[in-house]
Amino acid sequence: MIKRFLLIAWIPGLLGLLGFLAFPGCKTDPEMHRVADRPWPESFGNHRAVLEIKDDADAVRIVLPWRRHDPDPHKRMLLLVSAGTGDTVRNIHRIRVDNEVCEILAGPLLEGKYHFYYLPFEVQEGYGFYNRDYLPAEPGPEPEWMEGITESELASAKLLGFEARTSMDLFYPMEVIPYESEKMAFLEAHPDTFLVFTEDRIHPVRMWDEIPHKWILDPRMNFFSGSPFRNEYYTFQLALYASKADVNNLEISFSPMKGPGGSTLESKRFTCFNTEGTDTYGNHFTKEVDVRQDRVQALWIGVDVPEDIQPGTYRGSLRVGPASGNKQEVRVELKIRRKILADRGDSEAWRHSRLRWLNSTAGLDSEPVAPYTPVRFDGDTEFEILGKRMRSGADGMPVSIQVEEQEVLNSPIKFRILSSGKELQLSGITYQTRENLGGMFNSAWIGQADKLAVRGQGSLEADGYLRFKLTLEARENLRLEDVRLEIPFRNEVAEYMMGMDLPGGAVPEQHQSAWKGPGDSFWVGNTRGGLWVELRGSHYHGPLLNLYRPPPPVSWDNGGKGGFRIEKRANEVLATVISGERELEAGEELDFEFALLITPVKPVNTASQFRDRYFHNAARPDPGPEDLEAGVRIVNLHHANPYNPYINYPFKASDEMKSFVERNQARGLRVKIYYTIRELSNHLPELWALRSLQDEIFAFGPGGGYPWLREHLVVAYRHQWYDHANGPVVDASLLTAAGDSRWINYYIEGLGWLIRNVGIDGLYMDDVSFDRHIMKRIRKVMESEKPGCIIDLHSNTGFSKGPALQYAEYFPYVDKLWFGESFMYNEMPWENWLVEVSGIPFGHMGDMLHGGGNPWLGMVFGMTTRLPWTTEGVTCNPVAIWKIWDEFGIDSALMKGFWDRDPLVVTGQPDVKATAYIHRDRVLISIGNFTDQMEEVILQIDWDQLDLDPGQVRFRAPEIEDFQEARSFGIGDPVPIESRRGWLLYLEPF
Repeated sequence: MIKRFLLIAWIPGLLGLLGFLAFPGCKTDPEMHRVADRPWPESFGNHRAVLEIKDDADAVRIVLPWRRHDPDPHKRMLLLVSAGTGDTVRNIHRIRVDNEVCEILAGPLLEGKYHFYYLPFEVQEGYGFYNRDYLPAEPGPEPEWMEGITESELASAKLLGFEARTSMDLFYPMEVIPYESEKMAFLEAHPDTFLVFTEDRIHPVRMWDEIPHKWILDPRMNFFSGSPFRNEYYTFQLALYASKADVNNLEISFSPMKGPGGSTLESKRFTCFNTEGTDTYGNHFTKEVDVRQDRVQALWIGVDVPEDIQPGTYRGSLRVGPASGNKQEVRVELKIRRKILADRGDSEAWRHSRLRWLNSTAGLDSEPVAPYTPVRFDGDTEFEILGKRMRSGADGMPVSIQVEEQEVLNSPIKFRILSSGKELQLSGITYQTRENLGGMFNSAWIGQADKLAVRGQGSLEADGYLRFKLTLEARENLRLEDVRLEIPFRNEVAEYMMGMDLPGGAVPEQHQSAWKGPGDSFWVGNTRGGLWVELRGSHYHGPLLNLYRPPPPVSWDNGGKGGFRIEKRANEVLATVISGERELEAGEELDFEFALLITPVKPVNTASQFRDRYFHNAARPDPGPEDLEAGVRIVNLHHANPYNPYINYPFKASDEMKSFVERNQARGLRVKIYYTIRELSNHLPELWALRSLQDEIFAFGPGGGYPWLREHLVVAYRHQWYDHANGPVVDASLLTAAGDSRWINYYIEGLGWLIRNVGIDGLYMDDVSFDRHIMKRIRKVMESEKPGCIIDLHSNTGFSKGPALQYAEYFPYVDKLWFGESFMYNEMPWENWLVEVSGIPFGHMGDMLHGGGNPWLGMVFGMTTRLPWTTEGVTCNPVAIWKIWDEFGIDSALMKGFWDRDPLVVTGQPDVKATAYIHRDRVLISIGNFTDQMEEVILQIDWDQLDLDPGQVRFRAPEIEDFQEARSFGIGDPVPIESRRGWLLYLEPF
């Protein structure tokens, strides 16, 4: 029997609710929005409607009141599939497809249930950056089918509901939009300039440019009621909708809440995360929040409920609105329950109690952190820190810097001001403050230089970091020829450099460069001493990754006139930073800021390098018995596995992670986790709260990326990595904002929580993007919670463009380096190995990565790969070399490399290098040929360093799988070495 389908009428101006109730199946009903019993194949998309066809029909009319917020529904393929047979309906004729409604004709269909998919996309398996798209609109129907349709004789289709593939995909209720007619009617009934809705934390506000239909059906406005526990950090939401006009410079104020027996919940226990907070230095700040007309701004409110508060009902209010206009009152009622939440609610993510971590001050103090000791000051000009000494001049600039017994400077560092063909001399210097805070010494002074007033600030930290800021104020109009920084290095120190357009290598005879990024720093030195120099003054001073390209400092760059040069002189190597000529008007101020880091930052820990071996397998992170037998002691738990499934958000699977940690710690291993901040998973429960902070946490960008992001975030984000490794929902990450956002406070507080509650032993950091004061906070929190925690730092030089330079400021607080992808080990000269990869000039050691590294050349620097990481099709397996380490006892040997003043062994060929691992009665020698041709060398030994008789020893090459065959050489015999290969030789008695 042919049945007529009920057509839906759209009547502008009709009160939305009444109009909606008139049409069966059209209500925003919870029963009409559900999650599928099991996820369907991802390629069909994340959403579908479920339809019932009563009888076989050549054509049916289907009307879906889908109320969608995602953009461009008319551009997406519509796919109608039989639930019973899996057959696809061939013919679809579109009548209306927009965000409110889908109306189509389709056929032919058989009796039964159908699934109507409306967001199918091209799946990109594995992981990486999604570069595919939704499937385009389906082809039009066959003409013969269209000609056979009689509109008056169309069969009916019954809408059984809308289904989401998983709970993560569900649009209901906060992304289900009203019809425009409903919204217009609602606004006519509520004519205020702006409206204030209230929401529990269970339903985070998601849409910025639309109100949910839920608020029209049940308009909870200007009143909120909640039931927190004692000691809970309780959260709820206001949502300000600028219905008639912009609302600028939003303000919110709280009144005390009155409770039973005269008890009070003070207003100071309330905060709005959107309008105020605590920055990464511990300073309180306020934010200007502007809401454009027809936009929604969620306001997340935090309530610090005391543990000892009297239970009962507390009533009060808050006021919200523009700073210079009328505000609305929102009444608040909190029914505080008797139960005490010991953890403040942090273990239950839906509570959003961890939002208070955004304002954490953990790790903020002036004390040094191990291994560093307090700064010692003699009261005049002499400073001493761990292994280093510095003497300053009257202007605060370093006159002398010593690392152990090695002097770095040939003469004082100079900040020079040039005008009218002469140098303006600083005079009348008076110190205003000099304070020793233990981990830091601060000073400030004032002086003058001809027509300039000069203010200076300086600090020396316990780890050898110095920072200076000099402010020039013109007393009258003045032309400056140059303002420059000159650093004169001793020749015996200035062997190598990197930065300012130069890769790590030998210091050139002369070099100059202009500003271009990413790069705001350089390093000059050797393994005994050196200085890393950073030119500051821009808005961001963390590592200059490809994703973050801040402009150069205005003062040093000077519109492109600034630059850098270095030249070798007879008795020194002079590095000069210039800023070029400029005009200053009377009263104009100009800041010149720079920082120094004295290197190496700590003694190289060779014992840890050879003893603490890493197991790093992202997909299968548990080492096997054979791996433990090979000497694995540390496990890096990567992301994208069942124990750490979501990138940089380990809290959602903390129970699974804890089981992994405890299981491996019971086997004698230490467990570190992948946990950084550059990207952030879409699975974090606080996603919508963080989005409400606009671009404070997440970087704004063009959107795109994996379909989940497009469907829910829609606009104003920058997509990053995705991974299919865990479950039916892709882990799709977002780029976080550059600079010191409050997510860093959350991250640091969260790190302490993970150490306390999960038991982790440290961090694996991958191309992170914050500056050294954050790194110092991280180390302090780790040492406070579990002394001896480990941090290893990984970077891809193709991404960071020189990680040894970009991350130098981190080096005092990390334990190991893993640099990294894009290092072409078979092409790099030995100088580049030493400076950019080994870590040795900075007090570190590292591991190789790209393509499995080069085991022969790597051992010259004590480096192998990590078991069993896979890179460029190579599965790394350093076990054969580790066996030699254990056989020799390398962890207790003295390491002497070609870079030392008194190496044990030299080769006589400048590009064939040797390193000795020394016991008094035996030696292991690593030889590496860094040339592109076969070389033959005779090893020359400094026998005075050994208890061995040259006439009673030989060189023996043990057999090492995939490395070398067994062979022996006599003392003085030529040793042949293939290009880019080498030997491991025992020097031992016959």
